[in-house]
Amino acid sequence: IAGFSAPEAGQDDLRWQLKRMEEVVKSQQLMLEALKVKVESQEKAAQITTVDQDKVIGERIEAYLHKEQAEGNLAKLLRPPVEVGYKDGFYFKTADNRFNMRMTGRLQMRYEYEDRDVADDESNFFLRRSRLKWDGHAYDHFKYKIELQLSSTGTKSTSSDDGDRAKAVELLDWWAEYEKYDYAKIRFGQWKVPFNRQRVVSSADLQMIDRSLAQDVFTMDRQIGAQISGMVHNRQLEYYLGMFNGNGRNESSNGDTEHMYIARLSWSNPGGYGKGIDEQESDIEWSEKPLYHLSAAISFDGAADLRMTLKDGSRPSAEEVNWTNVVGEYGLKYKGFSTNAEFYWSKAHNIGDKDIANRGLFVQGGYFIIPHKFEVAGRYSYVDYDDQLEDDSLKEVALGLNWYFEGDHSNKLQFNYINVEEGLPGADVNDKFYRMQYQIAF
Repeated sequence: IAGFSAPEAGQDDLRWQLKRMEEVVKSQQLMLEALKVKVESQEKAAQITTVDQDKVIGERIEAYLHKEQAEGNLAKLLRPPVEVGYKDGFYFKTADNRFNMRMTGRLQMRYEYEDRDVADDESNFFLRRSRLKWDGHAYDHFKYKIELQLSSTGTKSTSSDDGDRAKAVELLDWWAEYEKYDYAKIRFGQWKVPFNRQRVVSSADLQMIDRSLAQDVFTMDRQIGAQISGMVHNRQLEYYLGMFNGNGRNESSNGDTEHMYIARLSWSNPGGYGKGIDEQESDIEWSEKPLYHLSAAISFDGAADLRMTLKDGSRPSAEEVNWTNVVGEYGLKYKGFSTNAEFYWSKAHNIGDKDIANRGLFVQGGYFIIPHKFEVAGRYSYVDYDDQLEDDSLKEVALGLNWYFEGDHSNKLQFNYINVEEGLPGADVNDKFYRMQYQIAF
């Protein structure tokens, strides 16, 4: 019996060692699991801390980039230095909007049949106008414009004998204006003298194909000079005061010390008569409230160079003539209807030892049968020449039809019938004109 006790004792020892090892392994597993949980919790905490830090940093960056009112610093950083696009013309402007320029163009292609009373009849296709224009702002409060006339029949000749037809390219407008204050804008350069409104309105925005014959007689056209202008009293009162050379456009020298002076006043509805003196003639926008203006202007030139044909056939040329012109106007627009008129008077002193006074007027109106698209229009124009002149009178009656493809003047087709009666001593000459014009502007 004693011989069997040792193995049993040895087996018990092995069992005890095995059990002990199992306990040790289990304890190590528990330690490993606890360590694993601790490591994972630390990693999670570190991750949460990183996310929070990123969020705080992002909020601070966003607050900095967007702390300004307008577009913010972010937009400024992402915005290109120059923006290019199209809005009423091709344009580009700097990121700070201190400089911008717009380029526009215009073509007027015309067919005309002339039924002459005395001269031969004619039928013609031709390019009436071809223009390129650049305008915009520079620095903070300066505005500018440059406009060129391109001719399809002109040459490069600059001879004064060739007249305007010899000019393949002619500079029409060039001016700069300080416009910080609406009540006092200062301009220098060459542009249409702000005497009568129909001349100042762009030929692109006319209701009839051409301006009235009376306007053609009394116009001051383009001149080189300077002016101050503005709008006050809720834009109801518009004024112009100007001083010009008085000898026509693109004349580099005045030739004397006298100038032409202009003063103009206009009273309109609260908010102003559209763009003011250069507002388009038709009520294409179908005004919901009546728009109106009453205007008057006077010009005086102490050294005008004039040439007139008298009844005896002589054509006295007078230099440094005192020449005074006066115009009174009205305009009205309301729900597709429009009407405007101008009344003229002029007096030239000492033309062949005579004082010459002329009078004239035009009355014009139109209505949109189809709003923004189809308009009918008409005009009566009359000039009463001084009794001492060769011509007695000039009368115009015109009817027009206008179709606006885009609801504005940029793409339109016009048809006009014009009857012109020229009163001459002992005889009247009556001519009829049939005109069709297509305009595209961009």
